[in-house]
Amino acid sequence: MTDRANPNLPARDFDATEAFYAALGFERGFRDAGWMILTKGTLALEFFPFPDLDPAQSAFGACLRIDDLDEMVARVVAAGVPDKREGAPRFHPPRTEPWGGRIAYLLDPDGSLLRLIDNRSLGEVQVAGDLTLPVTPDQVRGDGRLYLPQAMLGWPRAPSIPIFIP
Repeated sequence: MTDRANPNLPARDFDATEAFYAALGFERGFRDAGWMILTKGTLALEFFPFPDLDPAQSAFGACLRIDDLDEMVARVVAAGVPDKREGAPRFHPPRTEPWGGRIAYLLDPDGSLLRLIDNRSLGEVQVAGDLTLPVTPDQVRGDGRLYLPQAMLGWPRAPSIPIFIP
């Protein structure tokens, strides 16, 4: 089995969460009273019960790097997720970020933020061994360093950090 990491997200109600994600093409991989796994191709989202969660206070989220962002966006729109700036669920259409990646944003009914990242807008750089990072061409500099926006790594407060490529 290939190593991987799966986001663990809260669900106030497994039935409602499963129905929401089913409209986006996810299928049940596993479910019992204390855990649920939904899959779509190679994507897997894992959910734990959190019945008292206030979606407006949720700080849960994940980046989903997908090969066909347009197909996912079409599913989100067909599911009736509104393009608005308050409440959950909601959707923000794709845009190209300053660092070059194309991303859409989806807030699920429980307030979890999913960053839908278009793999086609990214390249990859091998950092060490089997570790690769998605990058845009402007992030690789002639000084032997790769500059990644910290927001891409989940650190939103600084513009970029150098990573040395061996």
